Amino acid sequence: MSYMNCKYFYKKLFFLPFFTLFNTILFAQTTVISGTVIDAAKKKPLPFATVSFSNTTTGVKTDDQGKYTISTDKPYSRLKVSSVGYKDAFFVVNPGKTQRLETLVRI
Repeated sequence: MSYMNCKYFYKKLFFLPFFTLFNTILFAQTTVISGTVIDAAKKKPLPFATVSFSNTTTGVKTDDQGKYTISTDKPYSRLKVSSVGYKDAFFVVNPGKTQRLETLVRI
């Protein structure tokens, strides 16, 4: 290998980690969903329901007013809402965006 080829090779090798890190930062988008879980029959907030991304362990509980905020940097597109005595409800979300979602759950 000649001197010029080595210099070119090492220059590329030096910048490779920077480009990889830049791409990771550029394309990492966070999905943030907030809202309120509401009992469909009573039209009242449902406290302490579980809100999670479908088929994951990423989840939160609603507060005493039925409000929640959940976020992830993974590209999940379905949200699951569950509570004891209610049917599970599933909602489609847009990965990489901040969204507000009012959810109704039924007995």
